[in-house]
Amino acid sequence: PDASAFQRRTLGELAEAFATAESSASPVDDAVVATDGPPPVSPGQAALRYDVRSDPASPRYTITRRHRVEGSLDIDRLHDALLAVIGAHETLRWTFSEPRRELSPEEALEWSVVSSTVDVDALADEQARRRFDIDAGPLLRATVVRGAHGAAELLLSAHHLWCDARSFDLLWDHLDAAYRGGQLEAPPVGYGRLAERHRERVDDAAVARAAAALPDDARSPSPGFAAPTAPEADGYRRLDVRLDAPPDRIVPAFLAAVTLALVDDDTSVVGLPMTTRDADARTSIGYFLNTVPLLLPRPDHGSFDSLVREVDDRLARALDHRQVPLADLVAERRRHARSTDLSRVMVVHDPPTDELTIDEAKVPGETIFNSAAITDLSLFVTETPTGAVIAAEWSGRRYGADDVDALLTRLAVILQAGTASPDRSLDALAAASVAAASELSGPELDAVTTTVLDDIWARADDDRPAVGHSEVSLTYRELD
Repeated sequence: PDASAFQRRTLGELAEAFATAESSASPVDDAVVATDGPPPVSPGQAALRYDVRSDPASPRYTITRRHRVEGSLDIDRLHDALLAVIGAHETLRWTFSEPRRELSPEEALEWSVVSSTVDVDALADEQARRRFDIDAGPLLRATVVRGAHGAAELLLSAHHLWCDARSFDLLWDHLDAAYRGGQLEAPPVGYGRLAERHRERVDDAAVARAAAALPDDARSPSPGFAAPTAPEADGYRRLDVRLDAPPDRIVPAFLAAVTLALVDDDTSVVGLPMTTRDADARTSIGYFLNTVPLLLPRPDHGSFDSLVREVDDRLARALDHRQVPLADLVAERRRHARSTDLSRVMVVHDPPTDELTIDEAKVPGETIFNSAAITDLSLFVTETPTGAVIAAEWSGRRYGADDVDALLTRLAVILQAGTASPDRSLDALAAASVAAASELSGPELDAVTTTVLDDIWARADDDRPAVGHSEVSLTYRELD
């Protein structure tokens, strides 16, 4: 579907838009599904491969998931099932050497089984920090920690070039089918053919339109932090936030919170990773991502609700260009002497992981971050049953941990208070978030939604000054 689908206001309308687009999609020519030789590199892979080669020793594109199997696990069957999944998906078998080389499933998989006497937390961290050799392989890494009575934990790692986050969920679907003894077949359209079709859809005119949609001086927002006097370690931090908001409004509300906390002009752009999957790629494992530059509005003196609506509208317009590879967009802007600083600050929506199973045993999982920042600053949001998890991953060369903690505090305050009272003024939210950030840091962040906010919002009829920010000073009564 085109970007208008994302302007639908109910899940029913959105599902109808997707169903209409899927039913009207052009049928695939079976004659071009099968490919001989190495599959073409997709536009997204080409851009990512360039970045990987600039720092080949870094593990920053290693994706690792830790899964605890709630039930008994036949380890030999799991090994055979993994080989079957690799055999069914071409993208899991081809290296990025010159020329590209196809590995057998056994060559593509690094497999190990260890006893439960190991420190699993340390093992997970170590595996998350191990880089992949994209030229030689292996391409998938699996470690089983054998427990008592058939219990087990599984650490799965892959390089981002071969799969995105959605592909990990699909991998489990296929793994479950193979583990049960089902016969896996290759997806109806190979990844190489999908990459070719992506390139066919994006012409020079589409790239030019995407480049013209942004101001010439568009750039990533500056959080206003001073760089550390000495480089620190890259970092990752997450924070649970209780919210009174429907799940479909959390992402626009988070983008509005980022806008209020970071934006001070009309040229601020954040990178927004978006899927490029179409109906034919629904069951394919591979890299189906593109970073879309999102132009954020300068916050005025209106309400949080008005800011959310403006951000939502800009998001819909940005999606018109979601198929244009960021690398092509940057090259086009460079040709016209325009700013190419479009993705040093990223905002990432991590959808909740589907409930994973293997032979009816539940397999809850968590992503293990390897503390190797991909961009200067990445901000994450994931919906939860009680609200959202927000997180930050940052480069220690650019930002200090205390500054990022303060930013997360501000985002938590704005997100919670703004969704609870959408008509609350942006001035009040900004002032309250700055006050909270000055009082809380580090481990105390976990108390932000139960201490500072309760203290600030509870005194509705108090005329004493509550908070101040810049030239704005508000009493408790004015805040309420």
